Amino acid sequence: MSKRGHLTKLLVLEFIILFSIAYILYITLLYPIFIPGYGFGETLILDKDNEYMLSIIVSAPRTDLRIWLVGNASFDIDIDGIGYKALKSFDYEVPAYHRINITLSSNSPVVIKLGGKSKIPYMELIFFTLLLILSTTIFIKTYREWKRMLISK
Repeated sequence: MSKRGHLTKLLVLEFIILFSIAYILYITLLYPIFIPGYGFGETLILDKDNEYMLSIIVSAPRTDLRIWLVGNASFDIDIDGIGYKALKSFDYEVPAYHRINITLSSNSPVVIKLGGKSKIPYMELIFFTLLLILSTTIFIKTYREWKRMLISK
């Protein structure tokens, strides 16, 4: 391979390495900020002001989203037409890229804590880590060949 061919290969590998590092940093540092590792929380109140009923829409990002509801009194929940009666707590997992409609209702005032937590996309993390290792290995080998070629001429 010529000097120019080695240099082109090194530049392409460098781009792949930098992209892999950037994506790994995004998955591990920024993605959890969008849906934090500790999750999210919201307080929902069912009272006479909202006629003891409240509807919310929950959308899962690229990964499954686990949501939970805990009330200080019993409440009813309807998720996309499937009803659950007289609950004090409820867990549900929303599949990736899905949206659900949650309707909460009660006969008396209730304070409900809604929480959720998204999973980190581990398959992407594994893929880009392996890509980083492979491209770094090839980069080092190509760089040594290129250096040898420069010294020998």
